[in-house]
This record gives sequence, structure tokens and C-alpha cells, in this order.
Amino acid sequence: MVMIYRGLCITGTDTGVGKTAVACGLAMLWRGAGLKVGALKPVETGCAGAELEPADGLMLARAAGIALPEQAVEGAWTTAALDDVAPWRFAAALAPEEAARLMGAEITVDRIYQAMDRWMDTADLVLVETAGGLMVPLNPRFTTADLMQGLELPALVVAPNRLGVINHALLTIEALRARDITPVAVVLNTIGAADESAGSNARIIRAHSGVPVFEVPPAGAGDAGAVAARALGPAPDIIRKAMETDWARIAARYINRDGAAARQGGSHEA
Repeated sequence: MVMIYRGLCITGTDTGVGKTAVACGLAMLWRGAGLKVGALKPVETGCAGAELEPADGLMLARAAGIALPEQAVEGAWTTAALDDVAPWRFAAALAPEEAARLMGAEITVDRIYQAMDRWMDTADLVLVETAGGLMVPLNPRFTTADLMQGLELPALVVAPNRLGVINHALLTIEALRARDITPVAVVLNTIGAADESAGSNARIIRAHSGVPVFEVPPAGAGDAGAVAARALGPAPDIIRKAMETDWARIAARYINRDGAAARQGGSHEA
């Protein structure tokens, strides 16, 4: 039986561009709208302590209303194991392939798909936050883009609102489309002081990509997820409609003329 995933991949043009803040903002807004939001950080590096606690994964889980062992969340809609939120965790703050190598491991996607399958039993949708950008290697044969292609989910691109972002955002959108991954939106984060390009970047990316672009101001000392939630305005409704359209597009691939499921397309092997 084919499982069609309901979710959204949050990817970035680089690391440190605010993916977690945007993912948390969306999780807060959709949770507030009554949706059961799952949280999945397939690979996280730079994890702390003996339990390899994933800071980004824990933040996303809290925003989505998911309680974890020893991590209570007020008004949580479910309780999950840490492996359901962050199935691959590594100590070194390096690219996933290298962080895994230093721990004598190799990342495979089966653990990620198993976590996603479990979320599909309970969640209305799952926010999947990638590590870094599209071409980050997960192992010698498999990149983040390969994982996203296999999940067959639409994508939201997070990028820093600064000089150079037009090229980076448009390249990322082109790479997504080349793999038949639908870009549903771009979110520009203002990180640090805004430069002269910040006033025109969104307009130019929108014009050249045809993708909705939203902007998030600096979080300062505040909760970055809450700042993103306030700034996104109508974005969650726009993004959700685009997601639902894309889920239907993917589902249609697997329905033959007799109404039977027939899988094609993305591979889940790594």
C-alpha cells in the first residue's frame, strides 16, 4: 500500500538562515487553528549531552504542541519519543555525512520514513525541517534533496534577507523544480542589520520565480518562532492551500484507471 505523506519540507539556502524559527512560527499558527502538527527534524548535528538532545527538534516539537520524555508542553496534543522528532542525532556541529562518520555511523533513510509513517497515524500534517540546504550530503550517495524528493512533499525555502539572496533563492527554487518538488513559498528572514537590498529582494524573487514571498523582521531578544508567527500574517492559509494542491497532485500519480495504487517516482532507498 502506498502512503501519501501530508506535510511540508522547510529547507534553506544555507545553514543559520532561520529555518527553525519559521517552522516554529508555522507550527504555532496551525496548532492555533486546531490542526495536529507533527514535527520531524530528520538529521540534527551539534546535539548536546549523553542523550544528544536536538535543540532545533525540541524547539519545533514544543511549538507544535508535542510533549517528549522529560519535556512537558502545556496543552500538548500528543506525546512522542525523541526518535520520532529527531531520528538521526550527532554531536559534531558539522555537515550530516561528516558528523555521522565521526560517530562511526552512516545515515540511511529507513529510520526517517519510519518516523514519518508514525506521524501519519496521528497528525494532520508534518513539518519536516532539513539540515542546511538542498545539496547537503547525508551519506556518500544521498543528499537532502534526494530525501525531499523521496518524501514527495512540497517545500518552503527560508533565506536571509540580504545582498546575494536573489541568486541563492532562485537557484534553490530551480533545483527543487528540477526534482519535481513544488516550492510553495519563500520566507526572507532579516538576520542582523538590514542592508540596502532588503527592500527589493522579496519583489524581485517573487517576480522571477512566481512563488509567494513573505518577510520576517529581526527577532532581537524575543522568541524567534513567535516573531515569525506574527509576521507571517496570511502566509499559513496561502501555504496550506498550495500544500493541499500538491498532495493531491502526488496522490494522483498512484491511482490508475481502475483506482488501484501504483507507485512511481521517488525512491526511498539510500
